[in-house]
Amino acid sequence: MNHSSNTTSSKYSKTVVYVGREGEGIIGAIAISDVVREDAESTVMRLKQKGIKTVLLSGDREEAVATIADTVGIENDFVKASLSPQQKSGFISTLKAAGHHVAMVS
Repeated sequence: MNHSSNTTSSKYSKTVVYVGREGEGIIGAIAISDVVREDAESTVMRLKQKGIKTVLLSGDREEAVATIADTVGIENDFVKASLSPQQKSGFISTLKAAGHHVAMVS
């Protein structure tokens, strides 16, 4: 395989990778998406019931992150996408400096 390209299908929030051969063009496509843990939605709901805010920080595309957030019940105000590791660290440092307690789940 000499050629591949990456595009997004925002309707389903998947990354679609098109694969081709030199001289033949595109010969196939692979759709890739994140799998949400089975208990993620109920965990976020329990945290909300206890008054704990849940923030989603991700390096992934905005469309994919929005889909995950919607699936597990995290409000858009608390969702940040396309972040570098340094940006995530800075966001967490800002929360801590403001007196918030921070826990991370990966």
